[in-house]
Amino acid sequence: MEPNIKTRFKKEYFAHIAYRKNQFYTQLNAEHEEGVAALSEGFASIFGSSLWGRLVGLLHDIGKYSPTFQERIGIKSGYIISDKPAPHYQHSIIGAIYAREHYGELWSILGYPIAGHHAGLPDFDDSPYGRGLISAIKENLAAYKEIELLLSLEDKVSFGLTLPDSIRFSSSNFHLWIRMLYSCLVDADWLDTERFMQPERAALRRECADLVSLKPIFDAYMLALSSKARPSELNSIRASVLSQCLTKGKLPPGFFSLTVPTGGGKTLASMAWGVQHAKTNNKRRIVIAIPFTTVTAQTAKVYRDIFGEENICEHHSNLTEENTNESQRLVSENWDAPIVVTTNVQLFESLFSNKPSRCRKLHNLANSIIILDEVQALPAEFLKPILHVLSELVGSYGVSVLFTTATQPAFKDTIGGTGLHAFQGIDSSAITEIVDDTEKLSQSLRRTEIKILDGVYSYGQIAERLKEHRQVLCVVNSRRACREIYMEMQNNRIAHENVIHLSRMMCSAHILKQIERIRILLKNGEPVCVISTQLIEAGIDLDFETVYREMAGLDSIAQAGGRCNREGKRPGLGKVFVFRTAQMPRSGYLRKAYQTFERMTKKERDWLSPSTIEVYFKQLYNDISDFDTNGICKSLEIDGSPKEGLKFKFATAAAKFKLIDNESRTIVVNYGDSTELTEKIRKDGLSQRLVRQLQQFTVSVYREDFTELLESGRVEPLARSFIYIQSPYYSDLYDPEVGLMLENRWIEEVQIV
Repeated sequence: MEPNIKTRFKKEYFAHIAYRKNQFYTQLNAEHEEGVAALSEGFASIFGSSLWGRLVGLLHDIGKYSPTFQERIGIKSGYIISDKPAPHYQHSIIGAIYAREHYGELWSILGYPIAGHHAGLPDFDDSPYGRGLISAIKENLAAYKEIELLLSLEDKVSFGLTLPDSIRFSSSNFHLWIRMLYSCLVDADWLDTERFMQPERAALRRECADLVSLKPIFDAYMLALSSKARPSELNSIRASVLSQCLTKGKLPPGFFSLTVPTGGGKTLASMAWGVQHAKTNNKRRIVIAIPFTTVTAQTAKVYRDIFGEENICEHHSNLTEENTNESQRLVSENWDAPIVVTTNVQLFESLFSNKPSRCRKLHNLANSIIILDEVQALPAEFLKPILHVLSELVGSYGVSVLFTTATQPAFKDTIGGTGLHAFQGIDSSAITEIVDDTEKLSQSLRRTEIKILDGVYSYGQIAERLKEHRQVLCVVNSRRACREIYMEMQNNRIAHENVIHLSRMMCSAHILKQIERIRILLKNGEPVCVISTQLIEAGIDLDFETVYREMAGLDSIAQAGGRCNREGKRPGLGKVFVFRTAQMPRSGYLRKAYQTFERMTKKERDWLSPSTIEVYFKQLYNDISDFDTNGICKSLEIDGSPKEGLKFKFATAAAKFKLIDNESRTIVVNYGDSTELTEKIRKDGLSQRLVRQLQQFTVSVYREDFTELLESGRVEPLARSFIYIQSPYYSDLYDPEVGLMLENRWIEEVQIV
């Protein structure tokens, strides 16, 4: 029997009041509740929780039956003319109180999503991150008692609410089910509200295409591509990889890995596996998550050219009003598209977030495919919660996960040796490798050889070596090294006619412009020397004759080598020279990766062999002290008795799960159209549109550097906002070649995605 909530009186209770074209429009709360319940029920049915989805929808806004809330919404909308301000009223918590009063030991499962559907999933108890669920309930009991008699439930508990059989419940994964229910509720609530309050906007939402229907489009594209390909060893290898992807795509859902060196056609091969797997297993969408925004945009363009713009959702921080339309922005809110191309930050921070805007999309991961590109870039300090949540998505939500990279990390079985920091990864028998013989494929696609130089080099000595090569890339570990080698070449006039600097001291718009310039120079066969930090390593489609790489982890060196002789068109093997400097990475993981590979160099190996890379990752993980440094897993384990309430720390975990260093501050620099945008903000005020446009002109620095810039007047707040910009009186703060100029200190490279 379904729960059925009604009011005892015929008096109208409003959920929303809109004023359009000189007329008020009202939506009854009962109508809104039913609309949300129907949508939420449908979303939750994908993971066997339809009744739960319906119930949170029906209960989420019962607080709006309060006369106090009705006065509030009337005054705020102008429907009621009053000289007094609208009264404060927390309507969200009322449904959580109702659940506590009527649903026994199951109450907190309902209480978290209902209480947090506007402000975010709370911690159970008070914490530095906000008021706890139980405190909010106690503080609002009087408000609940005022309207309790208005609520009539035809059958309060006896409709058979039980935990769904499809979920593998345990103390460590229960939190994800609650978050999924929360996602269903939030998306349903926002969609139903939008349908009433903004019908024009709602009309722009299109029905998501069936992923299976896109397979013929992809097949036709690949057929046309293969018909144009000239017979060659490389094309024969790519065809073999593609064939294996299609074959393994017919297997049942689970974990898969695709270990393909640079040049193996990984982008198209992984999609071939994805569309075949979707057809075989009736999957709803494919989500491709990538570490870097530059690669995300590049990959999204490839898939748009194949499937059409209307079937691709591209979601990352560099999207602006100019490169998206309203329909694309709408679909990025909840990922209601057959193919989603996004970043690791968007995917994983959403999976551990407590905010409605970020969690809204999560229910659309159920019965889908997740492709993790360049999977070696997943940060070790968050590896335990990441692998745990991926395992639960596969085990309980019908998700298939594909790890793709040229340097496959060791995610199998026990990770981290036998110490206290060790944890159980993914069972080795549960991961299916798509390529039958990864060692043979590695040899067949070998385009480079790694040579480790003896001794220690100064930046000037590296500059001298670089001048000997016509088209050369030098990748270093820090922003400081990048700038100093670049300046050595410029100051000593030993550079090519085209020397280009790339680091995150440059804003994204600047970096993308320079990468396009490099691409053109390489294509035209012109001399070019690029000095770059790690941002160029993963997935950037550039092909140099020679690469120099400062000593680092083997995965970083192999990724840098992927920019050398990439297409295999040059005679012989391209050379990747690994050099040491007096500087060693300061940050924990980069330093450990450096030291692990340094130890391995004492014995000569085939550095690009998959087996060598596996040994490297195992040794690296054995040296790491903690794979959950912020205690995310502990915050999300069940605590307390069911009767009292399941105690989770949703807000705490969300605040601590940040893949990007949150100790940094962003500055809007003078580049491109940034000054015009800041002037618009001064004139017209802040808007979400203008803030999004400014993102491509920002540079992140540590707080200490930010404080120095602010105190010296080189950076200033924009129109009393949270945005800080380069002062117009310091035009030399941002250099058109090397980006932001910090005088006193240069920080380690930070992956900004």
